[in-house]
This record gives sequence, structure tokens and C-alpha cells, in this order.
Amino acid sequence: MPGLLALTLAAQMLFAGYVSTVAFDAASEAATIAATADGGYWAGKQRAQAVLAGLIGGENSKVSASKQPLGDGSVWRFRVLVTNPFLGFGGVTVSQQAEALSER
Repeated sequence: MPGLLALTLAAQMLFAGYVSTVAFDAASEAATIAATADGGYWAGKQRAQAVLAGLIGGENSKVSASKQPLGDGSVWRFRVLVTNPFLGFGGVTVSQQAEALSER
């Protein structure tokens, strides 16, 4: 029985690392798409949701964004929050953020 408990905990920790990596990937792709010449908030958000849906189902996630001026351009910042359903421990929220420089 202790071996099964250790295996379950190890699997949950590995899945938490995977969810964190997926959240960062979604945030970075969203920021990059938003910063392109024909991008913007909606294009970035749709990309983040597509990444989340394809890799972890996209449920229990939130995507937010902001655009800050920086010199002659601006910076898009996307933040992705994903609730990781740990068995027996309730949901643990994973948050990742990424930025991309927009020259327009």
C-alpha cells in the first residue's frame, strides 16, 4: 500500500509539472501571436485556448492579457491560470505569464 501511495503522489507531481509547462506554452504562444502585425488580443486568446484544449482539455482555465506601451512599441503580456485537479487535495491553481514585444 505505501508503494501505491508513493506512485500516486509521484504521478500527481509529474502531472503538475506538465500542466505548468502547458500553461507557459499557451501564454508564450498567445503573447507572440498578439504581438504580430495582424494579431491582437482576440487572436492571442484564441491561440492560448487552442493550446490548452489540445494538450490538457482546456477546462478549468482562464486567459487574461494586457498591453503596455514601451518606447515606440508596446508589450503584450498574457497570463494563463489552470486549475490542476489533484486527487484528494482539491484543485491547485497553476499560473504562468509570458510577454512579447510588439513594434506597432
